[in-house]
Amino acid sequence: MKTNQLSRGNVEIKDAGKEKKRDDLIDILRFTGLTLIILAHTIPTKWVLFQLRNFDVPMMAVVSGMAFSLSSPQRIRLGSYYWKRILRLLLPTYVFLTVFFLVTALCFHLSGGAFPFKGKLLGTYALRNVRSIGYVWIIRVFLLIALTAPLLRFFWKRLRPMAFAAMLTFVYILYEVALKHVPKLEPGWLNTFVTIYVYYAVAYSVLFGFGMALIKLNGYQRLAFAIVFGIVFVLCVYLMNTGDAIKLRMQSFKYPPRVYYVSWGLFMSSLLSFIFVKGRLFGFWGGLIRFMSSASLWIYLWHIAVLSVINWHIDLFPALKGPWMKFATVIVISTLLTYLHRLLFSRLAEKISGVPFAAKFVSEAFLK
Repeated sequence: MKTNQLSRGNVEIKDAGKEKKRDDLIDILRFTGLTLIILAHTIPTKWVLFQLRNFDVPMMAVVSGMAFSLSSPQRIRLGSYYWKRILRLLLPTYVFLTVFFLVTALCFHLSGGAFPFKGKLLGTYALRNVRSIGYVWIIRVFLLIALTAPLLRFFWKRLRPMAFAAMLTFVYILYEVALKHVPKLEPGWLNTFVTIYVYYAVAYSVLFGFGMALIKLNGYQRLAFAIVFGIVFVLCVYLMNTGDAIKLRMQSFKYPPRVYYVSWGLFMSSLLSFIFVKGRLFGFWGGLIRFMSSASLWIYLWHIAVLSVINWHIDLFPALKGPWMKFATVIVISTLLTYLHRLLFSRLAEKISGVPFAAKFVSEAFLK
């Protein structure tokens, strides 16, 4: 069975037994993470659910680690590995952004409106949080994870799961110490590099590494991980409270990731991996979950366009002012557009198979 997702390329699970179950687990968790990320872009930020769903991106990083531990070859050639990983993330993203910006500019020009993304193009292509369209920073996260994955794999193959988890914990503690005690740099390229690249790389690589550790654990060991991370999270809720009433504040500790946010992500990732460790996908809904998992990058990209169009013309669609209706509309249309575009470009790739370069470009840009 082959799968694609936001953070890796094709993976073939040859064993029809234990590893296939794990692959189903990965699809379930990735589908859940994708759904919650899109949900976050459609519901009010004041809802408690907006805070609760904040394990979405951390779990996607954890799932990527689980998938990488199953799919990586015995020997990794760094040059080839980095080229393929970067290509699979950046090429579809840049193709989508370019077409999206061009079509948007044309439509607003014809309607006499001002281009809505003025001043945000460079930041968007740089995959930044600020001065961009705001949704593409997650691509930067998975690029950073891809850079550190071979190093994590080196230690993962040589250490027992608990020793590997202890190493990751130590690295994360150093990261938290650095965030608190290293003086802030003056605004400039060095500050930007440290803040949005180094810090993000460390935090999300630790999450990725814990995913690699989880894949070697049985159900009860995963539950034990969930209990430990749950305790850490509860301590964060009480120790980092800012008023008389206890309020969840995971979103406030997200940029860059802090222990409040990270412990919630690890708790939910471990708990769900325990709950669904023997989960099997079958029937229509199982096929839908597999498809959304395999096409998660393009579903995510399409949701940017669908959500933008809805927000621009919300007065024409009053029913979509309701958060749940907007969420359902965005995820359904994004999934359908992804299915149709993959169907179209897979046929195109077959027709131009006699032109290897063109066929490969279509495959890498639209079918991964």
